[in-house]
Amino acid sequence: MNQRPLGRSALRVPPLVLGTMGRRSLADAERVALWRAAIERGFSTLETAPLYGYGAVEELLGRAIAEVPRERVQILGKVGLRWDDAARGRVLFVDESAAGAPRVVRCDARPASVRDDVEQSLRRLRTGHLDLVQVHQPDHETPLDETMGELRELQRRGLVRAIGASNASAQELRAMQRSLGDAPLVSVQPEWNLAARSFEADELATARELELGVLAYSPLDGGRLARAEGAGGALLRELGAAHRCAPAAIALAWLLAQPLLSAAIIGASSLAQLAELEGALDLGLASEDLARLAAEFPRPRRSLVARVRRTVGALLGRAGVRSRA
Repeated sequence: MNQRPLGRSALRVPPLVLGTMGRRSLADAERVALWRAAIERGFSTLETAPLYGYGAVEELLGRAIAEVPRERVQILGKVGLRWDDAARGRVLFVDESAAGAPRVVRCDARPASVRDDVEQSLRRLRTGHLDLVQVHQPDHETPLDETMGELRELQRRGLVRAIGASNASAQELRAMQRSLGDAPLVSVQPEWNLAARSFEADELATARELELGVLAYSPLDGGRLARAEGAGGALLRELGAAHRCAPAAIALAWLLAQPLLSAAIIGASSLAQLAELEGALDLGLASEDLARLAAEFPRPRRSLVARVRRTVGALLGRAGVRSRA
């Protein structure tokens, strides 16, 4: 796969990045084998986070890359979400499906927490550095200068190559860049797909202004676009039939055609699924097809729902109420 620059960094990423969240249908050994095979197939950039499996996914990924020369892979990690007894900050959600007591996941980007997140990730991944570290969710209770200052220190120590953000608003992205000073904020990781386009209305202009790379997660809307469900499903099926590909490839090809996109973070439970999604790279949808898709899945003028959820989540978190906002 051709490589694209990631913001104002020396990193270059392929248009498809392999995400490691989810895939509970696979046994641990199957996941490790799939990731190894994907790396051999050319998926050299992998995205992960301490939250995924509460550290277990990073352990498995560490096994998958253990015998791969480090220069052959790039690891994109995260910091700032914690669930241990020492965690502080607003409650993001409560996981009652976890074995034993429910896990209370908090936004905690205090310097000591950020440092521990990185060090624990390096231990689990069995590596000496992370190519990119993104703040997983904004922490509204820790001074931003403290969080970004610690990330800069980790960067100076060689444990982190580049710094980015995930799920951040336009205002938060600008504030992060101010806190970093001369060091660039290189990326933003939003939810972005045909069915979830609020990023275009809210943060896209800021990403362009700050020269950020954009790493889109949930490019198939949690599988709903792949299943061609709901409004727009008929058009996805129609274009899939015309191009002799699955609806998933059509939806992904639309996203890959967006000018500011650096990469889409995809997941798969088999090599066959990966091959299906790879097909999107060669589709080259006509401008008429792209326009029809954009019209069928119109973007909101502003993401009021996202703003309300973020505000309510912050208020409930301070009150200690269970929330997934």
